[in-house]
Amino acid sequence: MLIRFGVANFLSFKEETVLNMIPAKSRKMKNHIISDTVNRKTELLPLAVVYGNNASGKSNLIAALQYMQSFVFRGTVPGAETGVIPFALDKDSRNEPSRFEVIFRHEDVVYTYGFVASPNLVHEEWLFGYFSSQESLVFERVSAENGETTVKYGSRLLKEKGRKFLDVYASATRQEQLFITEAFARNTKTVKPVIDWFRSSLLVITPHTAFTSIDLKAKQDLKFRSFLEKFLLAADTGIRKVFCEEEDFDPSKHLKELPEILVRDILNQLSLRGEGTLNINMPGAAAVLSKRGNLIKYLEMRFGHAGADGEVFPIDKEMESDGTKRLIEIAPALDAVRSKDVVLVIDELDRSLHTYITRFYIQTFLAEVVESRHRSQLIFSTHDTNLLDRDLFRKDEIWFLEKDEEGASHISSLAEYSINKGLNYENGYLNGRFGSIPFLGDIDWVLKEDV
Repeated sequence: MLIRFGVANFLSFKEETVLNMIPAKSRKMKNHIISDTVNRKTELLPLAVVYGNNASGKSNLIAALQYMQSFVFRGTVPGAETGVIPFALDKDSRNEPSRFEVIFRHEDVVYTYGFVASPNLVHEEWLFGYFSSQESLVFERVSAENGETTVKYGSRLLKEKGRKFLDVYASATRQEQLFITEAFARNTKTVKPVIDWFRSSLLVITPHTAFTSIDLKAKQDLKFRSFLEKFLLAADTGIRKVFCEEEDFDPSKHLKELPEILVRDILNQLSLRGEGTLNINMPGAAAVLSKRGNLIKYLEMRFGHAGADGEVFPIDKEMESDGTKRLIEIAPALDAVRSKDVVLVIDELDRSLHTYITRFYIQTFLAEVVESRHRSQLIFSTHDTNLLDRDLFRKDEIWFLEKDEEGASHISSLAEYSINKGLNYENGYLNGRFGSIPFLGDIDWVLKEDV
């Protein structure tokens, strides 16, 4: 579970900006507090909803977390830059490094991991963990401007690998690469849980990407297909059944709607790879190609709708509404919550969804976490003010992002505001009580022609 995420001098964040999942002192909705006492005692919230004007930094906050995930798990190729993008609207910030730090709980251990990086150099990096009631150093890395790296090792690393081998790892770590990525590549078990959390427990969904290849998952996992059918039916999409149809791949049939250049690219990718799957997700072709030896299968999901007499007819996914397609894309994330502890981060959860459907998605998540006591979290951005409901969220689960006069993003929680007991959250927000709303210019001035 995420405890705290901090970022500084990255995209629209100049000063350090912190999203904190620790509950404030409140007697409201105590069932939302998830407690753990092993090693380091923690109390955490399952929800965080982020509001703000367009360009306030909502997507940048999620992009910062996604960048950190990618840099840790995938690393960089030799000679490539780290990928950090410093705050651009200040001369000093442009030449300063960016800072990232995350504190999270995974497998009963609370970890603190972070790094400071500029485009061509990782300046600092650190990892600590509560493997008992006391925090322990795993490693600290400092790099000089010439790229020379010095790493201080904790007792767990020294016991596992020994100083001689760790020094080899440190010397092999490129100046634009993270030490944790290098150590994991060399099968260092002490850092594996951290990598696993970034890789498998942190799930980030942007407005234009799906959670996973649901076609293949629905084909192979009958329990997931059953869950998807029940969820889509309960969400009033009209879908009664999910079909997973597989047949021999025929480019002239299955890719006929795509431009020739894209077809050639897909065929080239198939020829270069061995056995496995290739996910196609674009207008005119949304399916999975499965390659086994020389045999290539085309797998496509279709969705059954009932006619007037009750007969169910399969309909192509492309024929579904944008809202239904969005639900199909993010439904697997809810299923993941049922089987493991995840931190589910969704940018623009409400995209193409009716308010009631978005609320239903949140309530379905809460039913799994609050009622079934799964240790998962849902963090999302939205513009849907109808969700600002004191019966749905605690005050400390509601966050606001806005930019100052310098164009830098700042975050605040509703829990920081002193508000009347009976105040309607939505009205307070729309009336500018908490900031983070657009202040629009005069329409006549906009339409007036320059002389």
